[in-house]
Amino acid sequence: LRTPGGNYSEENIQHNDPLLDASGLRSIVAKFGLSAWYSYGRLDVGLSAQNIAIGSHFGGDYFSYNLKPVYSLYADYFYPILEDWFVVPSVHMYSDFNQTQIHLHALGSYQNQYFGGIGFRGVTPNSIDAITVMAGVRVNERFSIYYNYDIGLSGMYNPMNQTHEFAVIYRGPEWTHRRQRPPVIYNPRFME
Repeated sequence: LRTPGGNYSEENIQHNDPLLDASGLRSIVAKFGLSAWYSYGRLDVGLSAQNIAIGSHFGGDYFSYNLKPVYSLYADYFYPILEDWFVVPSVHMYSDFNQTQIHLHALGSYQNQYFGGIGFRGVTPNSIDAITVMAGVRVNERFSIYYNYDIGLSGMYNPMNQTHEFAVIYRGPEWTHRRQRPPVIYNPRFME
């Protein structure tokens, strides 16, 4: 972990950030969240709440860190262009009701197997953070592999100025989302 204003040498690690500690203490705390998703035609909308069971990381006498709830809203629209091509523009908004971050993204696909996209995180001068570029391939009906690269635009990215993310996604079998009545079995006998 490095901060933009930190001093880092082999003998001394000083983050120069009052919220970060250089003592190497560790803590484990459970995190809980809820989410809901709705699809209507080509539109998808999702809402989630993370860290809803507020917990604390304790580091003995040195520090205590509380997790705050974070809420997100997601919306995308499936837009077919040609027979084998489609584009999915999306917006993803994160907020703790004190600060808000917005990520605008567009994903393109060829034959629903090869994917590529570009995004921009931050829409106000104080929240501009990064440009994101991603590529992916659907290996088979269940597995996809993605790579994402963030090009940092804010001061947080100065020490390394890049983020690489890899993802392997497994899609389980779809659930039936409508209850169906059982078939009617006609009984020709008369019960007395």
